[in-house]
Amino acid sequence: MANYSENYIDFLNGKKERLAGVLTLPKYTTNVPAVIICHGFAKTKSDRKFVELSRFLADKGLASLRFDFSGHGESEGDFEKLTLQKEASDLSCAFSFLSKQKRINSSKIAIIGHSLGAVVAVLFQAQYQKANTLILLAPALQQKELLQNWYSKKQIALCQKEKYTDTPRGRVGVGYLTDALAFDWQETVGKIASPVLIIYW
Repeated sequence: MANYSENYIDFLNGKKERLAGVLTLPKYTTNVPAVIICHGFAKTKSDRKFVELSRFLADKGLASLRFDFSGHGESEGDFEKLTLQKEASDLSCAFSFLSKQKRINSSKIAIIGHSLGAVVAVLFQAQYQKANTLILLAPALQQKELLQNWYSKKQIALCQKEKYTDTPRGRVGVGYLTDALAFDWQETVGKIASPVLIIYW
């Protein structure tokens, strides 16, 4: 028998879109430290690595909330409207939801972000300074450089003109491109006062 419970939950973001998540709790404990897990670009909370991570954390006495950003997975919203700022706002709503749960120690909440989810975690923490610590897994922090590697100048200019670009994972609006090209990861990370663990593989 599992020594944890998995509860499907939902909450609203700032746009009143319903975001779907799974709250995993160790059994028979209260005042539990917790972790919010942020998936990457075009991924979801249901990726096997996040499911296994949640259960591993529960075995160690930690609660976790994994959720789908708007426009992803089971959450409402339009994937084309993805921006870094919008996902940071989604994360803020997730943090608020989790901190209000009765069995959670609201003063001990960390964030784990993978790839683009790590970028969102950094942006959130720089703006709100709410998490105790950040754990960044394969963080895609160099957004501008990555976009310039993925797309030619002509493709970027066309996206800026047409207001979208098509990718193998779906149509992305110019809002993401604008955010990514303007994102200064060194300046943003420099604003974070909490401990940060970065893991590359």
